Amino acid sequence: MKKMILYSFALLLFIALPTFDANAAASTAKGDAALAQLKQRHGQFVNIVPSHVSDTESEKVIIKYRVKNGQIYAPHAGNTTTYKKVAQDAALHKRLWQDFITTVPASKRQQVTTFTVFTDGHNNDQAFVQPNDSSWKTWTLAVDYKDALDQPNNFYATLVHESAHLVSFNGKQTNNAGANCPNFSSNGVCMNKDSHLNRFYQLFWQGPIHNDWVKSGKQANKLYLKYPSSFVDQYAAASPEEDFAESFMYFVFSERPTAAQTRAEQKIAFFYKYDSMIHFRNAILTKLNRYY
Repeated sequence: MKKMILYSFALLLFIALPTFDANAAASTAKGDAALAQLKQRHGQFVNIVPSHVSDTESEKVIIKYRVKNGQIYAPHAGNTTTYKKVAQDAALHKRLWQDFITTVPASKRQQVTTFTVFTDGHNNDQAFVQPNDSSWKTWTLAVDYKDALDQPNNFYATLVHESAHLVSFNGKQTNNAGANCPNFSSNGVCMNKDSHLNRFYQLFWQGPIHNDWVKSGKQANKLYLKYPSSFVDQYAAASPEEDFAESFMYFVFSERPTAAQTRAEQKIAFFYKYDSMIHFRNAILTKLNRYY
C-alpha cells in the first residue's frame, strides 16, 4: 500500500499478449479513448515529477468517518489542535471521498467501512488502505489531503493503486488456510491458487527475485537497482503486493504494450489476461473522464 518467486534472467520468460473477447476489446478501446482525453486535458498520471513542496511530519489523523452505502457519516475528530480548520472542513472531506467513489466502482470498494483524512506532509504517504481487524473483511481508506490538493493526477493514480489492494484481498481471492497455505501468503492471509495475486507472484516473484528481495532486507531501492527493467517504478519493488498494485496502476493509465519484452511490460500485459480487469480499467477511466 502506498504507505504500506522461478525464472532465469538469462532467458527472458515471454508472456504472449493474450487474446480476449469482443466485449473486452471494445472495453479496452473505450478505456483508451477516455485515457487519451484525460491526458490531453491533465497530462500524465504515472511517472510524475514530485511536487517542489517537500516537508515531513509525523502522521496526524485529522478526522475519521464511517462509511455506509457509499456515503460517509458520523465524523470523529482526530488532531484538531494543529489542523482545526481542516477537521471542520466537511466540504473538503466530502470532496476527497467523492474523488474515491467516482474513480473506483462500487463493486470494488464494498469492504471499505472507514474513511480517514490525515497528513504526514507533502510527498510522503499519499493514501493507503488497511484492514480494520484480523478478519480482513472490512477496510479503512486513508488519504493525505495535502497531496490530494497539491497533485491531483498523482492522487487519482494512488486511489487506483489502492483499489488494486482491495480487489486482490477480497473474499473471493483469499482463504483461511493460514500457516498451511500452499500459495502466496500475505501477512497471514492465504491467496487462492487461481487468485490474481498468487498468479502474479508465481510469474514474477517466485524464485531468485524473492530470494534477492529477502537478502536485501526487503528494500525496494536495492531490488530495483538490481532489476530495473523488471518493475514499472522503484516503489513496485517494495513487495509482491505493491508490485501488483503499482503494475495495475500503470495498466490503467498506460496504453497496452504492443510487445511485452521487459518484465515491467509483461506485468502490465498480465492484467489483459482477465476480462474483469479490462472492464475494471474501462470503468475507472470513463468515470474519471466525466468527473475530472
